[in-house]
Amino acid sequence: MERFYKRLWCKHCNEWHLFYNKDNENYCEVCNEKYTDVLLSEIPITKLEEQRKRYKKQQMEYFTSLYDIYNSCPSPYSSFFSAMNESYKNIITESDAGQIDIDKEIKKEKEKEKQERIILSNNASLEIAKYKNIGRNDICICGSEKKYKKCCMEKIEKLCLTYNL
Repeated sequence: MERFYKRLWCKHCNEWHLFYNKDNENYCEVCNEKYTDVLLSEIPITKLEEQRKRYKKQQMEYFTSLYDIYNSCPSPYSSFFSAMNESYKNIITESDAGQIDIDKEIKKEKEKEKQERIILSNNASLEIAKYKNIGRNDICICGSEKKYKKCCMEKIEKLCLTYNL
């Protein structure tokens, strides 16, 4: 019989332990206490980092093993699942220790930065377009009544270099 385990934070042991499922409840394999929800802030940061490393390693091993099993089967449909079931009798699922939320937040921040860069680039191209047909010795269009070369030319050249426009 297969037994499914989850590595979760045990409040009683103050450690990451395997929990088994019994009657739709998770119990610690070490102290046999029932799992209670834990906030990430209640877990020491060193223990969180340790579990995140273990989670990433488990994910890599899982996908590598699926790839190996898939490649070892003569037909991808005939023996894939039977080979997978033979190789996993005790299935351990690692807790992500908040890593999935961290990854989502990083992705959201990168997307936000990308959108900001696009907006800045668009604004820069509009600014550069205003000064497109002005000669060096013409009066600057910003209203300063100085020559373009003494007023805004350096700023526009920096914008062109910064945004490759």
